[in-house]
Amino acid sequence: MLIPFGKKDGVLVHVNNVENGASCGCICPNCGRPLVAKNRGKKKRQHFAHAVGFECSDYDTMTYLHQYAQDLILAKGSVMLPSYEQRPELSLLDGGRIYGDTVARKAQRHQFDSVKLEVSWSQYRIDCVGTTETRDLFIEITVTHENESEKLGAFKREDVPAIEVDLSQLHNSDRLYDDEAINAAVFNPENGQWLNHPRAENEYVSRLDELKAEQARRNEAIRKQQVEAERQREFKRKVAEAEQRRIDAARQKRRDELSEELEWLDMFNSGEEIQRLKAMPIDEELASNLSVSAPWPITGMPVKGSWIFGVRNEDWQHVVLDFLNLRRKPEFSANDVKRHLVRTVGIHPVMKRLNIARYEAKKQTRKRGKDDSYGAWYLSKEENRKIISPFVPVSEYLKHLVSMSMIARHGENYLLTSNSMKNNVDQMLREREENAKRLALEEEKDRELLEEQQELERVGKGLYKGEIEERARQLATIDNEIFQEERQDACRCANCYFLARSIPADSKCEFCGQFTLTGELEGFDSYNPSLFHKYRCTQVPKKSLRALSRADLLSRYPELFE
Repeated sequence: MLIPFGKKDGVLVHVNNVENGASCGCICPNCGRPLVAKNRGKKKRQHFAHAVGFECSDYDTMTYLHQYAQDLILAKGSVMLPSYEQRPELSLLDGGRIYGDTVARKAQRHQFDSVKLEVSWSQYRIDCVGTTETRDLFIEITVTHENESEKLGAFKREDVPAIEVDLSQLHNSDRLYDDEAINAAVFNPENGQWLNHPRAENEYVSRLDELKAEQARRNEAIRKQQVEAERQREFKRKVAEAEQRRIDAARQKRRDELSEELEWLDMFNSGEEIQRLKAMPIDEELASNLSVSAPWPITGMPVKGSWIFGVRNEDWQHVVLDFLNLRRKPEFSANDVKRHLVRTVGIHPVMKRLNIARYEAKKQTRKRGKDDSYGAWYLSKEENRKIISPFVPVSEYLKHLVSMSMIARHGENYLLTSNSMKNNVDQMLREREENAKRLALEEEKDRELLEEQQELERVGKGLYKGEIEERARQLATIDNEIFQEERQDACRCANCYFLARSIPADSKCEFCGQFTLTGELEGFDSYNPSLFHKYRCTQVPKKSLRALSRADLLSRYPELFE
């Protein structure tokens, strides 16, 4: 490292502040040998160097920076006091925090009556001690080593004000070779901190004590609130437990009343038993009094849950049609139909009792202002799901009748689309019969048309094959005629593939009339008696037929068809 500090007349000096060269009169503060000041260069940093023939290996720049800073403070007889700011803060029982007034002191310059260096105090050495009329201020300069904790503790125990000037940012820095940068760092309040500020800390302790008293008052209030909150929670818990016991007792009572029905619901075979119920015929007397009858698909429609009626689908659906046929008012609801079915056909007796129980439970739930969509409150979700309301199959069947235009929706209700359901059924049967006849006629026409098309395709294939051979013969005839004449300017049409004797001025083909004469003989280009057979084995005749029809060619060159 280059040498920034030397000694002159027993005083540590910076290279910036002496004459250039050997005339600086400085010696090395480490080895005592002469130094040469190099402080006029523009390329290198200003520094000292040992005279020729001398060298110093253990020069400690940081040690001399520390001494130089002491000398600066001694020379100016002042120091910049750093700012001081501390705010008391405490936590509360509820997790909150409270804050006291901030104790603050601004940074300022402090002038001493005298300054002493390397002062012995207790068992420690103090870098600088500034003295005024009132008291002393200890100044510690930190370059590489921080102050010991025991020393800091001694400052507090003895109630001694002390600050620290931190120059560690200059360690191995280019600013070491700039005296103004060192001065600025020593007297920059941001580089200082209070190690002990007795007056400010006493004020802080006083405000902290006041805050502790406030903390005790607030914690006492919080403690009372917590006790009251715990008492309320315990009371609510006991009330909730009592309410739950009441609900459990009421639930068990209701379930005991329906024990046989719930056991049946749990053991009910949803396979064979349902099929047996769905296959039961309707009462003969009831069937004989029905005013209307209808075949599938008006009746006999499979509907989810319809087994609860205990009869075949076509039978209870006939009863619905009869009910609608005898109505005087055109408007009705699904509930009207359901009530009629329950009165006339009936539903499974166990399922009926379960439906009544669920209805009463939901009514009680609505009275309490709660949502009744769950079902019976004392039944499980699965038990409520297994209870089938007759409203479900009725609604599904009415949707089916709407889709067939037998009835129409009218808001939440339904409307008959004619004066009687019997007329609707008869009309539908007539329409079905007419549709069946119409479909049969259309199928017959489609079949005849298909047979006709197939016959035409069979005949057409034979005709087309003949046209291909005829076009191959025509192409070969014209080509051979031109080849025999040995026409050198013959050219072939890129559209119809016929050969022209020469290229006309407008390059227009004399056969197809298109401007497609290429001037080049593509394909066959010499006389050949078997040219017809060669053409027949290529795609050229087909392409020629697509470009030029037989009728067009006949109208222009009938001699080709002789």
